[in-house]
Amino acid sequence: MSGLFENGSLLGMDDVLPSEIVPETTWPSTEVSNASEMGNLTGNISLPQAEVDQPDLGPEAYVVPTVFAIICIIGIAGNALVIYVVWKYQQMKSVTNYYIVNLAIADIAFLVCCVPFSASVFATTSWTFGLFMCKFVNYFMLVTLQATCLTLAALSFDRYLAIVHPVSSLVYRTKNKAKAISACIWLGSFLSSLPVAIYQTEVKGYWYGPQTYCRRMFPSLEAAQAFMIYSVLMSYFIPLMISATSYILILLRVRRPAVQPAGNSAVIHAHQAKQKRKVSLMVATVVLLFMLSWLPNHIINLWRYLDPNAPMTQTIHYIKVVALCLSYANSSVNPIVYSFMGEDFRKNFKKAFPRCFKINAVGPMIKDQLELPGPSGKKAMLIHVTEAAGQSSLKTSSSGKDMQTTSA
Repeated sequence: MSGLFENGSLLGMDDVLPSEIVPETTWPSTEVSNASEMGNLTGNISLPQAEVDQPDLGPEAYVVPTVFAIICIIGIAGNALVIYVVWKYQQMKSVTNYYIVNLAIADIAFLVCCVPFSASVFATTSWTFGLFMCKFVNYFMLVTLQATCLTLAALSFDRYLAIVHPVSSLVYRTKNKAKAISACIWLGSFLSSLPVAIYQTEVKGYWYGPQTYCRRMFPSLEAAQAFMIYSVLMSYFIPLMISATSYILILLRVRRPAVQPAGNSAVIHAHQAKQKRKVSLMVATVVLLFMLSWLPNHIINLWRYLDPNAPMTQTIHYIKVVALCLSYANSSVNPIVYSFMGEDFRKNFKKAFPRCFKINAVGPMIKDQLELPGPSGKKAMLIHVTEAAGQSSLKTSSSGKDMQTTSA
């Protein structure tokens, strides 16, 4: 088994992989007679026979930091691109996209401020970044996790309002309200995560020599268990229940037949409904991926805190490592989902970087085409919605006569 797992260094990132609950990891200055007595004083941290030996950190000491580096590169680049296209193009500034930007900000903050330090835990035997970073990294890790999950809940509820209450919800679904809700999400995440900043601390220990660990030391085991349950409820279960309820209500509404307007309005209404369903499916996919990515990690965390005496085998150790990599990878997959399932995002990605996607940024791109029934005895009317060089245009044609309008 990896030495990281035995000495608790791997478990230093407590809100992702909880630390062992130990009474104390320091020892008195009096001479200790044998390794067994030292192990008792240090919370069962074993003393090697020869201090000069180097610990075996296992293959994860090299593999996991490499995986984390790939996740960071993809996640930071992809989420930065999402923020850029929403900022650059006016047609992307919608209520839903503002929540998506908030989600991208949380992912970037997590990848930049937390993942590199978590990678160092795998590659070293001791925490070397000081008390402030010990508190900040673990605290900010839970802050970004809660902000992510609460934003997903807000996105899901926004989709519910847009589809189930498309008219009456217009007064609530505004850009300013989306910004205010996003700000409240961050404020709530900062406040609800304060116990981590209070109880996270550096602890001295001994494993192949004196070590410093970054652990969460609650006053009692019961307090640690209560906080873990609280964290999982606030940063996972409750927000996902809001998302699930929203999509159940959406499915019930979609399955119920609705009165359709007549004539050309019916076609336009059907097209708008189709676009809303596409966006809702994209958001639902993001929520589902988040749920599946973090579920194994939360299950292991709860198990370890609720049963501190549970056996820790090499198999469980590697399951914990894989669960950690899976949860971190979630911060890099959302831009990929937007590229495949978000039509507007995909087209604006191409427009923002035409050389990367080998397209002509000046030439028009057909965004959509609607066929409307024309007057009696005339051919059907076609509506072409095109985009080119930051402009959009609406062109309607019917039996040799064209009407075109353009807007910036």
